[in-house]
Amino acid sequence: MLTKNAVFDSDDPMYQINRLFEASDRAGLVLWQPRVDNGDAVPQAMVFFQEHCRLAVIFVTAICAIDGKNWTAMDSAGGVPMKNPINQAWRAAEAVRNTIKKALGIGAYVIPVVVFVNMPENVDITGSLGRSQVKLVWEIQDLVERFFALPEEHQLQPQLNADYIEEEMLALDGAPEASPTAKAAAAKTPTDLSGLDLANRLVFFQHADTVHITINLPPGYGSS
Repeated sequence: MLTKNAVFDSDDPMYQINRLFEASDRAGLVLWQPRVDNGDAVPQAMVFFQEHCRLAVIFVTAICAIDGKNWTAMDSAGGVPMKNPINQAWRAAEAVRNTIKKALGIGAYVIPVVVFVNMPENVDITGSLGRSQVKLVWEIQDLVERFFALPEEHQLQPQLNADYIEEEMLALDGAPEASPTAKAAAAKTPTDLSGLDLANRLVFFQHADTVHITINLPPGYGSS
């Protein structure tokens, strides 16, 4: 798979996870650090499997415990309160949907996912899901194939081709180019003025470092 914005130190757990994506021959793209319109719930990665699904992913590296609605990241002192990653993933997927809809005018189906990087399955956490549609993944062995297997049949997105993925990636990456359609329109705009007749016109130059002007004078002009 292709990856974008994967800037990690070699001792960062996300570095190893990114290597798993890069080694996969699945068609698709992983966008790290996507930009969404609103809120503090932002996925760490958007995973697009071509003609298959979209995943908004949050990775949890801490060893976690849950007591009722209270989440704790365990440490040597006993534990530190943390936000509910399941709720965070749901809100992050919603923010992605809203961003894509605002940019492209389409309703994108996004599956929220939480990966507990260093934990085997925890029955208390699994039991806390209730009717939540958030998917949970435990540890990172065969991560890409397990991601690919997450969607249920009604969640599959066979229309998600390479062009759609590029459009949505651009919307979530905050890139200045709006889309392939916009780039095609821009290609029709002439940037070379040498073939244009500019006589009797006002000409404004924007963002030009150097302007070369050739003036053709009639024979004998300026001679005494």
